[in-house]
Amino acid sequence: MKITKAKLKQIIKEELEVVLTNEEVEEMFGEDVRAQVEESEQFRDQQKMDRAQSVAGQQMSFEQWVSVVFKMGYEIDDNSPNPYDAWMSGQTPEEYASMQEKKLTKPEKKEKEKVVKGMKKSKSDFEKRYGDDAESVMYATATKIAKEKK
Repeated sequence: MKITKAKLKQIIKEELEVVLTNEEVEEMFGEDVRAQVEESEQFRDQQKMDRAQSVAGQQMSFEQWVSVVFKMGYEIDDNSPNPYDAWMSGQTPEEYASMQEKKLTKPEKKEKEKVVKGMKKSKSDFEKRYGDDAESVMYATATKIAKEKK
């Protein structure tokens, strides 16, 4: 199999991108090559996102989708389901948010603390019923009560 010089250069460039960090590329080949590598990485990443958007059948980009979730008052953390997987599966931000726990507002936080203080008076009862989980159950119950109060 014969390959052209241009094709060989392209293959070498792709392999270097996989093996070397951008800093190492700059050390070995200079700033111009590093800039080219970073530009091609950004282009490739954007192409992946564009393809993913059409595959997911989404009307909005992943970044827009996440932004909507945050605007609805929800956080995405290590305990949250993977937002990218949800987006790729065609879930709407509303569907994803319904699976999340909404952040407490300041008045809700104050109410929660007030409820917890009241519950601490009967902490021994919680400990009898829930053992080591007593405190967690107290806080979860107080959170639920604070969210329900309006």
